[in-house]
Amino acid sequence: MSADEELVVRPVRSRRDWRAFHRVRRQIYRHDPHAVLPLVRDERLALDPEAHPFYEHAEREVFLCWRDRRPVARIAAIYDRLHHEHYGDDVGFFGFFETPDEPHVARLLLEAAQKWLADRGCGAMRGPVSPSMKGEFGVQVSGHQDPPYVMMAHTPAYYDTLLEGLGFQVAKTFYAFRYDSDVLSRTQSHYEDVSRVCERVAQRHPEVRVRTVDVRHLTREIHRVNQLANRVRVPVWGFVPLTDAELEHMANELRRVLDPRLFVLAEREKELVGYLIAVPDPNWALRRTVGSADFLRIPQVLFWLRRTPRVRVFALGAHEKYRHAGVTALLLKRMFDEGVSWVKEAELSWVVEDNMRSLRAIQRLMPAKRYKSYRLYDRAMGPF
Repeated sequence: MSADEELVVRPVRSRRDWRAFHRVRRQIYRHDPHAVLPLVRDERLALDPEAHPFYEHAEREVFLCWRDRRPVARIAAIYDRLHHEHYGDDVGFFGFFETPDEPHVARLLLEAAQKWLADRGCGAMRGPVSPSMKGEFGVQVSGHQDPPYVMMAHTPAYYDTLLEGLGFQVAKTFYAFRYDSDVLSRTQSHYEDVSRVCERVAQRHPEVRVRTVDVRHLTREIHRVNQLANRVRVPVWGFVPLTDAELEHMANELRRVLDPRLFVLAEREKELVGYLIAVPDPNWALRRTVGSADFLRIPQVLFWLRRTPRVRVFALGAHEKYRHAGVTALLLKRMFDEGVSWVKEAELSWVVEDNMRSLRAIQRLMPAKRYKSYRLYDRAMGPF
């Protein structure tokens, strides 16, 4: 019997199938000391067409690969109408991709996803995205020795070779930067350098004020940030605007983990000209939980989350009028000042490879270390 003949790929339908789907991730990473297993409820939500607002403009199909009645791999095919409207292309997506280092298993999964996407008129496939670039995406290609921050991919090292061996080409590379406690300390010379930069910015632009978020009006504040972000992020590769429903969902999710000291706004009178959003890292808390069931892990996450020394900066932007005026320095310094007593490590991610302006600005303001790389892959529809 050939390897292909002992394998079967079929859509996920029953409760048994869904339990198997979530079990696959645990199987793939069972020997990886740096992996973070998400809460099952969070992974379910990301795939739930009835509950997640992403599926108001998208649809998906989920597949499992079985070997002798045992689940060994999984994938989701994702068709995003909003992406097609925004770019006018015929790209479909795959995500929630987990497989052992067996090319024939990966090929069967990707063939199933390709067929589903082709039936919807797609001419190319991109991924992995789970379920989109507003969530966890990419294959990690460096920095596997460090656990991932929240909503950052952590994948086996062989995924890169596996996908390229099946005809995928790198569509884009992304980087993560890290600040450690030495950089974040007020006693270091680079902190003094940033302080001097901020003093000059304040002298040149006394009309700009920096403050932390008003949690009483969090939804309104997030709407303001989204309006500015939709302007400044249009040139960013892969950008698709958030819908109102997705924005409300994000606000609700942020409330679970938000520390208002790490949500910083820059304003000129009443106009928003810059924003920085960082969150305490739930993954640090998740790695310290014991047990596999959500009802056991959730109370532990809540306990450890109040003690996490890590934060992730996942949103940073400035109005084009102030982009070169030093507003980013004001935002970063305010965040570091607010977190200096307890933040020991911070990640700034993700930064696309060809955004050299951001790369240079990061290094000029604070000497961050580029310590992880991620890739997204494209492949035209066709035989594997």
